[in-house]
Amino acid sequence: MTKEIAGPEPIYDSVVADHGDAVIEARKAADAVGRQADTALNWSALQPESDSAKRASRAHRHRASAP
Repeated sequence: MTKEIAGPEPIYDSVVADHGDAVIEARKAADAVGRQADTALNWSALQPESDSAKRASRAHRHRASAP
């Protein structure tokens, strides 16, 4: 006779009820750390502007200062 598994073992339910679901909490923590790492490692603001972007910025400033 084969026992069919319908879901988590009762001991798991008891542990989750007593201590919380460690797997879900670990997943949430990993997601948060991943977002923080993405933010910390995003150096795109430090990259130098391209020559065409510099020219466009200068032209915009020149037009804005003209009477």
